[in-house]
Amino acid sequence: MSERIRVDARELVRIESTPDGRGICLHLVDEVGRTVVLRLPAHAVRAVGDLVPRAPEPACLHPVESWRLRPSDDGAALILTLHTPEGCAASYRMNAWQIEGIATLASHSGSTLKPGRLLN
Repeated sequence: MSERIRVDARELVRIESTPDGRGICLHLVDEVGRTVVLRLPAHAVRAVGDLVPRAPEPACLHPVESWRLRPSDDGAALILTLHTPEGCAASYRMNAWQIEGIATLASHSGSTLKPGRLLN
């Protein structure tokens, strides 16, 4: 196994997608002024993102203007895409039973929803 390299970054210069689109490149300046490029695959970016502190919950709520449901490319799941009025979109790979559960809760709990109560 090769020697591990530690980089203490003092500045983030820029972030870009990897050429294959499956991750990101972080262009950093280390503690002695050298430029360093750190490439991370998408799953590692998500793991790092999970560690980032989140804003208080009310600031994270976004209205949904429209949604789209389509089969995944492999046909094994469904892709739910939610669109905001600002033009942002987020997509989620879900199993059919998850979509059915959401639909059931929404159709049967609409009049009994109380603030702060979780449905599932």
